Amino acid sequence: MRCPNRLKHFVWRIAHNSLALSCNLKRSGMDINRRCHVCRRLDEDGGHLFFKCKNVKQVWREMHLEEIRQGLAGLQSAIGVVEQLLDLDHRLQLKVLFLLNNWWHERNKIREVDQRRGASEIAYLSNWRAEEIIQLRVEKQSVPTSATQQKWRRPAQGFVKINVDGAFDLSTREGRWRYVIRDEEGSVIQTGAGKLEHVFDPMHVELSACIRGVRAAAERGIGQIILETDALQVKQAVGDMGFHLAVLRSLIHELKEMLHDEFISSSIEHVPRDCNQVVHGLAVLGASCSAGSNFIMMGAPDCILDVVASNLAGSQV
Repeated sequence: MRCPNRLKHFVWRIAHNSLALSCNLKRSGMDINRRCHVCRRLDEDGGHLFFKCKNVKQVWREMHLEEIRQGLAGLQSAIGVVEQLLDLDHRLQLKVLFLLNNWWHERNKIREVDQRRGASEIAYLSNWRAEEIIQLRVEKQSVPTSATQQKWRRPAQGFVKINVDGAFDLSTREGRWRYVIRDEEGSVIQTGAGKLEHVFDPMHVELSACIRGVRAAAERGIGQIILETDALQVKQAVGDMGFHLAVLRSLIHELKEMLHDEFISSSIEHVPRDCNQVVHGLAVLGASCSAGSNFIMMGAPDCILDVVASNLAGSQV
């Protein structure tokens, strides 16, 4: 099973029926209410919580996995469920595993503080995690040798390139964004970095970095830009008219509107992380900012000068 270790451990617990479900705790002698913590109706066992609860069914439907849910719901044992999971296509397997794991954490949050998220948010997060892992594996498998390793490329004459990046801390719900604006010669025009509070997920930070970099270019009167990010789903979301997650829809709309209205020509491109090394070098500045603050500088700070010089040596249009 090619998935993060925490998911492997979660699947092991499913197979051994060792999750702290109400029915399992009651069976072990604890005097507790066996009802589902989410729907407050039927007894909470694994089959109900993950496949039959009316609330989890909405998540399966949002992820277009209803047929798989029905097949799993009809199985009679935890071992049977795991065997079925192992037979799934790798992409579907990751999506289902993240769905189950995220739903378990959602159930625990409801039990502890009675707070819950919508089905679309949980479905989006599950899809995001799965696609992120698949993309990282693709990039890792396609990494060229050091002699032919991909590097940052200078934009065409008259264009400016904006490289952006974001980092997300799940434990604190904080995010760090940064951007670098460079001209056709590769010279750094402006850099920016900062920290956000109350961040929803990694894409929230990536979109915030894009918006700040694009806004900075617009304020400088730049007319033609290329926006580069190593977050594939940002590029996909900007081009997806059907993107429906309300929490991020306003950010995506703001970015698309700026790209369309503020520039003569604009495009957004997905690049490997190797092409984003200069903006990664700003991480130290983002980390030093207090929550809600930022760092803006005309030109390049000392922490990225060596990286700028290095990738300029091998860059081309």
